[in-house]
Amino acid sequence: MKTMKQERFSVRERNSTQAELGGIIVSVVQTLGDRATIVVGHPGLPNIERMLHVGGALLFETSDGLFEVRVMSISGSEVAMLLTYVSPQPGIAGGFVDQDQSNSPFTPSELVEIAKSLQHIRLIMSERSDVAPEKLDFISRKLDEMQAASERFGRKDWKNLFIGTFTNTIFAAALDSTVAKALFDAAGTALSWLWGEGLKLLGN
Repeated sequence: MKTMKQERFSVRERNSTQAELGGIIVSVVQTLGDRATIVVGHPGLPNIERMLHVGGALLFETSDGLFEVRVMSISGSEVAMLLTYVSPQPGIAGGFVDQDQSNSPFTPSELVEIAKSLQHIRLIMSERSDVAPEKLDFISRKLDEMQAASERFGRKDWKNLFIGTFTNTIFAAALDSTVAKALFDAAGTALSWLWGEGLKLLGN
């Protein structure tokens, strides 16, 4: 079995540390008993702020791959962290050049329906008991990214980006086969009004 790259460090309340592994920056905003509000970031990327209990974790994605930040212990105002390099990022094309008619922008009404569909996927996955909180949070952030992208990309490009992002999410977050299939099935059902059965086939 391949050993994951890991780094342990501690951060005091109202302080920040930049890890050697991936250049991830972790800040502790506040500690309260067995929980702490932490901010995870990387130069050039938006921060993620979460309240985590001891043992809680969040996933943070950079161009180098996917990292897990886990709270190992809290002693007074000092928080011990474990940073793990979970998986490399295969990479999805940041832009496409396709000007045919099938790549026309979504209409305002379609954008509303896309937002509803992505929210439906989020709700379906949140009702499952076999999805770790940090992985559910990661999926939710990816859905937010896809909703924002729907306002910038044409319909053909957005479909390619969506499929690539979902496939990458499954591998990056190391989702087991049952959860991965559930995610594809939820997406296929929620977006069937837009794509028919095409996406569902990818999840089988």
